[in-house]
Amino acid sequence: MSLLHPDGISNSYLEGSVDISELQDYPKTVRAYQDARSELLRSSLVNNNKSTSKLTIHRLIQDCAKSKMSLERSVSVFSADVNMLWLKWPIDEPGVRHCKECELMCPHILRLRDYYTQASEGLQAVLINDLVWTQLMNELSGNAAIPPKRLTAITFRKKASNTLSSKSKLAKGLLAETHNNLAGSATELNRPREAMEHFVKYNKMLEEEHRRSPNDSDARLTSSCFNIGMSFSMLSQYEKAVEWLKKALAEAERLSEPRKVKLARSLALINLGMTYWFSENFDESHDILKRALREREEFLGPNDRQSMLTGRILHGLGNVRNSLGIFEESFDTHKKALLHFKETVGNNHHRTGNSLLQDCRALCPNWGSPGSH
Repeated sequence: MSLLHPDGISNSYLEGSVDISELQDYPKTVRAYQDARSELLRSSLVNNNKSTSKLTIHRLIQDCAKSKMSLERSVSVFSADVNMLWLKWPIDEPGVRHCKECELMCPHILRLRDYYTQASEGLQAVLINDLVWTQLMNELSGNAAIPPKRLTAITFRKKASNTLSSKSKLAKGLLAETHNNLAGSATELNRPREAMEHFVKYNKMLEEEHRRSPNDSDARLTSSCFNIGMSFSMLSQYEKAVEWLKKALAEAERLSEPRKVKLARSLALINLGMTYWFSENFDESHDILKRALREREEFLGPNDRQSMLTGRILHGLGNVRNSLGIFEESFDTHKKALLHFKETVGNNHHRTGNSLLQDCRALCPNWGSPGSH
């Protein structure tokens, strides 16, 4: 607990490490864990919030514990915390972000990052060899596009590049996913050329991996194709964008599980539909987005809340219907998109804000033109 964020350490994290933590003195049974927790509570070293099932610990107690750790103990505790959080980190399907779960874990991951950056050079030299730590930081950078976390991603990309000399499968996979996350961050920051550079590298690494070991359950190659298509679309190179997006749809058919095929096709169809909209091919765009919505409804049912992808389809349909002059349908569709975003990614997500803006535009089609205010 001494290296985690003191204001709310979930019991589920700590109990989840019972009998699997590499720390020799960590409880081996749930009963032993409960006894150890009770001892800490009786000594007033920690507090237990029963309503949230979280423990809190004073920072001074954490500092005291850390000051007494040897270098070997610091490395062991750091590694144990990293593995504990990694066990709880939600692994996403392409295009799906478990924002709420990740948000709860971020304070602990950032606390570990601060411990690492403030450590002595000798301790840093040992900690930086923990590939699971690098993998966790890479996942964190992929769930946030704000510049400070993007800089963190760049730092750990360099770490992954250095580690790649080990030729390990984990290191190569980590480097590939770091390129993917850097590309995603560049996309959110509207840097299409930078995004393209990393998406292309990611695609090439995945193609090499699949040539060596074909895997018909891995949808990442499909996602890499539609991400390259999206980058071309951002550069207004719509013909190349359509080419890559159709390649993504073809690649999705290679997958063995119907569920993965449907999920992989969703993002490719969304981006293909929006690319046609950007190139003012409104009828084709409308047909593609309606197909995307129909496929998700066939698989997940109407009004699903599996992720924000259905919201993105509705948002796109609202835009296209506005361009087609179907203003009432556009407004109704944007209202559905707004509700979907609020219930999946929350009120503070940028897609929710953008959807609200589109609602205003659908209410007043000439909004923003001279004399409309």
